[in-house]
Amino acid sequence: MRGVVRGNVFAFAQSIEIAGVIEGSLYSASERLELKGEVRHDVVAAGDHINLLDGGTVGRDATHFASALFLDGEVRRHLFSATERAEISGRIGGNADLRGERAVLLTGAVVAGDLRHALHDDREPEIAPDATVAGSIVQESWGEAMGKRHEGFHVVAVLARALIVSVSAFVLGILLHLLAPALFEERVETGGEFFQALGMGLIALVTTPAVVVLAFLTVVGIPLGVIGLFIYVTALFVSLVVVAALIGRTLLRRGPGQEGFGLALLAGLAVLALATSIPWLGGLVRIIVLLTGLGLLVRAAIRLWRASHSPTREAEAW
Repeated sequence: MRGVVRGNVFAFAQSIEIAGVIEGSLYSASERLELKGEVRHDVVAAGDHINLLDGGTVGRDATHFASALFLDGEVRRHLFSATERAEISGRIGGNADLRGERAVLLTGAVVAGDLRHALHDDREPEIAPDATVAGSIVQESWGEAMGKRHEGFHVVAVLARALIVSVSAFVLGILLHLLAPALFEERVETGGEFFQALGMGLIALVTTPAVVVLAFLTVVGIPLGVIGLFIYVTALFVSLVVVAALIGRTLLRRGPGQEGFGLALLAGLAVLALATSIPWLGGLVRIIVLLTGLGLLVRAAIRLWRASHSPTREAEAW
């Protein structure tokens, strides 16, 4: 790439060469990246070989995940590198955080801040006599570094799971409200109604699996058992959607109609995502949401069954 890009660049290719100017940040994934131009903000790069050539500059931070990093240019703020091998002969204006198998500071290398490293088998970085580290050299054990890495992955996994569940619940809620809006007409306006829903949900949670198991004990009941199991598993997830919609409508003062339902559902899902992420309390919130949602679904099913078998309905059928 040559010339000037007035913004960020997202690049995914086998080989990437940056010889021009990127006024924003660079995000890349490639087998080989060569940067001999200027990136005025950050660089986040993953690949096999990453080369910051002499004359190449990163205006802010550089984060690299690769098999090998060769840094001959300049990173004006901080460098984070997770690589098998990192060779530095250029200048880093802030701290350098090096993780991996081997790290080498060659002749002329300058780290204006601290050098933090966590290398395999707790090795020391190789530092040439005329390389400069202005700050402290801090070693972390390889085990501690991997522990922190796993903690970071855990946080990312939790956030990704919450996002996937919320998006899936939102899409399912919109579809259900279009196809079966009666499921969302239940209300919890008093403490008595709340505990009633909670109790009904507990009964449904415990008794339904027992009924399904009994159905599977007979050849005739196997199809009914399969259907019951499908309904049960689906209801467990739908319970989240029903409670989220109820919370959102209560907060935004929306009615059960289609207008504003999506916004109310989104607000409710956001509240539940925050509440279930609270340490210790999150598990209790999940249980209450599950039981309350199942109870509301049971109430809706009873109401619909009664409406379909009311005398007025039967008279209309005749």
